[in-house]
Amino acid sequence: MMLRERNLFSNHLISGPRLKQIVRHMTKIFRFAQNNRPGYMKSFTYENQYLRLADVVEPLWKKSYESQLSMKKHLVEKSMRKVFHILKDQKLLKIEDNPFLQTMMTEYGEKMCPVEDTLPSPITKGYRYKNTCNLGPDIKGDRKTLGLYVGRGYDKTLTCVQPYFLSIISDRHKQIFKLAQEFLYQSSYEPKFCVEPHGNWKSVVIRSTTTGQDMVIFLFHPQRNPKEFIDGAKEEILEYFVHGPGKQLDVDSIYFQSSHRKFPTNDDFPHELLHGIPVLTENLMGSKFQISPTSFFQGNVPCAEVLYSKVLDLGQVGPQTTVLDICCGTGTIGILAARRAKQVYGVDITSQAVEDAKSNAINNGLTNTEFICNKAHRMLRELVYSDKLGWDVVAILNPGRAGANKKLIESIRNCEKINKVIYISCKPVGNVLSNFVNLIVPPNEIFYGMPFRPVVTVPVDMFPQTNHCEIIVLFER
Repeated sequence: MMLRERNLFSNHLISGPRLKQIVRHMTKIFRFAQNNRPGYMKSFTYENQYLRLADVVEPLWKKSYESQLSMKKHLVEKSMRKVFHILKDQKLLKIEDNPFLQTMMTEYGEKMCPVEDTLPSPITKGYRYKNTCNLGPDIKGDRKTLGLYVGRGYDKTLTCVQPYFLSIISDRHKQIFKLAQEFLYQSSYEPKFCVEPHGNWKSVVIRSTTTGQDMVIFLFHPQRNPKEFIDGAKEEILEYFVHGPGKQLDVDSIYFQSSHRKFPTNDDFPHELLHGIPVLTENLMGSKFQISPTSFFQGNVPCAEVLYSKVLDLGQVGPQTTVLDICCGTGTIGILAARRAKQVYGVDITSQAVEDAKSNAINNGLTNTEFICNKAHRMLRELVYSDKLGWDVVAILNPGRAGANKKLIESIRNCEKINKVIYISCKPVGNVLSNFVNLIVPPNEIFYGMPFRPVVTVPVDMFPQTNHCEIIVLFER
């Protein structure tokens, strides 16, 4: 993973060679598809393909769950130690002059802060409520195989393996994928393999809720064909899943998205409802949430309750608290916090997500929420100038795997009314580590606000059987 120093830290904070060494090391530890290496693929056969897929997608499937929890805590502790060493290597910060760095070294075992035991997931098998399968050739060359990729595209070892033996996928999703596979076999349209330019069918996405609702989304590449060509694909879907063999699934919602892009947005290429209800409804901690085709919602819903309960407890959200739900998505955290808080402000740059958040707030009868479509650092600046923030302000930041940009961290540091930051991350490497450091470093020409102090890190096992782990980090000042 190539990282540029200027994208990670402000000037005069980190020495480049040491930073790159640290970040590369942590990226290797958390890299997901480590079993896709060429030597591993040479032993890939028809007989062992499902074991190979399991080794890639759920590499901890052979370990007991207790050992998985212990291993993930150990990996998180390594990340926290890297933050300490990054701080220690700063040019303008010396351990002997900084009592908090001395505490990290002596009391925390050279970690950024204490790390609690990993909170377990209530379920460890069949927990994924959203799954995606792509089309491509299997090991025998069948190009209409619907499954997950193993191998690499550039050395021509990329192979599609059906997911029917993965323990993290529910039986219901496996049943839907099997019928989708039968549909694609009899379809008159060609599959679109990700490393080739031709073909039409790209992938199939399944979303479900704990209430038993299912949504199936078909992604289609139109190439340069007219509208009539695309309409024919829609008719095939309806004929099979509404009137034909797929009718037995009784799917609640079927969507279709046509796009020539690899990662299309809903704003540019809207999802078209072909059949059923437009949104699914999920129940979480006594609140209801609408799930549209593009909504971000935690894939492990039972464990999401564990995650969000811990977040609200760490933030000590109460009747006088103002909560800033930064990168709010569909407003899940903000809506759950609104039942305890005085006021909630949510912000996200995705318009569809903000609309979903507003609908969720209305459906839950909340009047103390405001969701804004804007860049987060601009929203913070406007809130400070409007004097809407009280004296107890908690910022909850869940920016995704890439972490937050430096402007957002700068805005949080420089907003004096924020006294707590709760940072949620599913990948504590790279830019996420830089976010931690920039919250902690002493004031300088960029981060002139008072620094935060990390209090505790809590790992939450949102992804059993895999190397991934969600973490919650509490910062205070």
